[in-house]
Amino acid sequence: MDYEKYRQAINLRMSCRKFTGSPIAEADLDKLRALVCAYNEESGLSMQLIIGDPAPFDAKQAMGLFQGSAGYLALIGKTNDPNRMEKEGYFGERFVLEATSMGLGTCWVASSFDKDKSKAAARDDETFDIAIVFGKGEQKLSIREKVIRTYLGTNHRTQEDIAPDAQFAPDWFKNGIEAVMKAPSTKNTKPFSFCFENGTATAKTVGNHERVKVDLGIAKLHFEVGAGGGRWELGDGATYSGKL
Repeated sequence: MDYEKYRQAINLRMSCRKFTGSPIAEADLDKLRALVCAYNEESGLSMQLIIGDPAPFDAKQAMGLFQGSAGYLALIGKTNDPNRMEKEGYFGERFVLEATSMGLGTCWVASSFDKDKSKAAARDDETFDIAIVFGKGEQKLSIREKVIRTYLGTNHRTQEDIAPDAQFAPDWFKNGIEAVMKAPSTKNTKPFSFCFENGTATAKTVGNHERVKVDLGIAKLHFEVGAGGGRWELGDGATYSGKL
């Protein structure tokens, strides 16, 4: 993992809901396809990169957002995998940071996306949980986009809420938490907490909304990037290793 590239992408990333409609170079699409294949092999997921296919965003719940996007990443995994959603969050956010480093805009999408109209196909033993829209982002924000960002900006938990003992932890833990604070989450609620106690770092979910483990996976990746090494074990309440 290129930690420096990902750190820069974390600082640049902002959820993008309006796109120019300009095509993405085929070489860049090939790179994204290769990344998705590698992530699937590593994770056991069945993520699918879909180019075009605006139908899922024609639904009433999309409210006219995401028009002009180049496509989306469908996050799909085995229904009986207890860590499916966490892996979708972790590897989906790796895709987001790679796309950001390529100058593309991205946005995690759940309720404003009609999966039944998607070209992505989950097998009988799989679940299609969530999607990531991507494309060339519109530089000028619409009034609706400004309102959404203002609303979401008022609903997040503070660093003290998420990691109350960070001040007593080593620098790598503090750096990890700084990156976690920049992680996207459902309605920017940041439903997770991190702890450093007796030399061990742990992370767990807070709350029980449907996709809370997706948010945990995203946050764990951000922590690893900020800390500059190490790897989280899978699971709610799991420990961090490799950075002492």
